[in-house]
Amino acid sequence: MDEVADEKSNENSNFSGRIVSAPSRGHLLDQSHRIDNVEKRIDYLRTQHAETLSNLHSEIERLKAENKGECYNVLILLDRETLISL
Repeated sequence: MDEVADEKSNENSNFSGRIVSAPSRGHLLDQSHRIDNVEKRIDYLRTQHAETLSNLHSEIERLKAENKGECYNVLILLDRETLISL
């Protein structure tokens, strides 16, 4: 009779038979390693972002100077055409 009572008790319980334990030390080390890895990736991305931004600013300055030179050349050509048409 005790076996029948135990079976009914187990049917009504929420116990799944699975043992849950606290995270092991290895798990914490793995998590720490993952955090370090993510921080290194963030640092790498920050470095790449800074380099890209710097290169873009340099390119903008170069293009401004090139444009200024082209504008000067256009003005010279317009002046020549004006002189020729006179």
